[in-house]
Amino acid sequence: MEEMSADELRRRLNDHAAGVLNDEALVPIVETDYTLPLKLASLETLAELSRLEPFGPGNPQPVFETYGAQVVQAPRVLKDKHLKFRVQQASRWLDCLWWGAGHRAQDVFLGDRVSLAFTLSENTYNGNTQAQLILKDLKIE
Repeated sequence: MEEMSADELRRRLNDHAAGVLNDEALVPIVETDYTLPLKLASLETLAELSRLEPFGPGNPQPVFETYGAQVVQAPRVLKDKHLKFRVQQASRWLDCLWWGAGHRAQDVFLGDRVSLAFTLSENTYNGNTQAQLILKDLKIE
C-alpha cells in the first residue's frame, strides 16, 4: 500500500468532499420525536413527561416540533448570547428561550410565522410557574 502524507490525505479528502457535498448537505438537521401543538405545551404535559425521567444519553429528552406559530414579542438577547421571545399559536402563547442563539436576533422579527423544534421546560418567575419552550431550532415559514 502506498504511504501518504497528511497533506496529501487532506487534499484527497477535500477533493472527494467537494465532489459529493453541496450546501444543503452541510445544513444540520434537528431530529424531532413528535408534533406538539402549543395548546398541549403545558405544565400537565411536563408532569406526564417527568414520568419518563431521568433523561440522559440512553434516554434523551423528547424534542417536539410545531408549525404556524407567530412571534408576538420581539426577540431580545440575554447576557449577550441567549435569545428570548414569545410565540402564539391559536389562543395559546408561550415564551421561548434559545440558548446560545443571541446571534440569531437579527433573523427573527415580530410577526414572523415560524416552525419550531423544542423541548419543554418550566419557568418560575415572581412565584408564577409556566411552561416554556427551549428551542433547538427555528425556521421562518
